[in-house]
Amino acid sequence: MPTTLFLLWLLAGQAAPPQTPCEAALAAGIGPGSAEACQGDQARKAADTARGTAAERARQLADAVEHYERAANLLTNPSAKARVLAELVRLFDPAMLNRPGDLQAVRKQLTVLEPANLT
Repeated sequence: MPTTLFLLWLLAGQAAPPQTPCEAALAAGIGPGSAEACQGDQARKAADTARGTAAERARQLADAVEHYERAANLLTNPSAKARVLAELVRLFDPAMLNRPGDLQAVRKQLTVLEPANLT
């Protein structure tokens, strides 16, 4: 019994994995914005597992960006929209697509939604 309580205590202290943009959008409600977020997740995962050329990976990432941008425009739930924008920040980062102008614009949008989160 003490071992079980200890294990439960350990598990309770672990943080849940962060939601994907799709999960966040679906939690806010099913609609066009959540569909776009889920398509963005699919394209990003395809890029992450692409075994083809760098051009194929870049195409998949560009598809993900298009879907996430549409999702950000369609979503009205602030936390779902913020999650999608955070994913765009990650994709526009120099380590991924290296699009500094887009990165700055999305960061501004994210700051409006989450002023305490200055990523």
